[in-house]
Amino acid sequence: MADRFTNPRQLFYTIDETAEALRVSDRTIQRMIKHGKLPAYKVGSHVRVRRADLDDYLREHRFGGSFHVL
Repeated sequence: MADRFTNPRQLFYTIDETAEALRVSDRTIQRMIKHGKLPAYKVGSHVRVRRADLDDYLREHRFGGSFHVL
């Protein structure tokens, strides 16, 4: 059985699931949503992040090529 991050049928994630997928805190995800960096949807009193929006965010913020550590 596929886990929730590789299951193609799971279209939306909770804030906690999104944070777990990115290995950041749920507060970081909430700030990203608040500042418009990551789209989210309100379903009743719940906030959900669409899988496609998370994939788009990751594509837009991919580190490519070489980088320098300061």
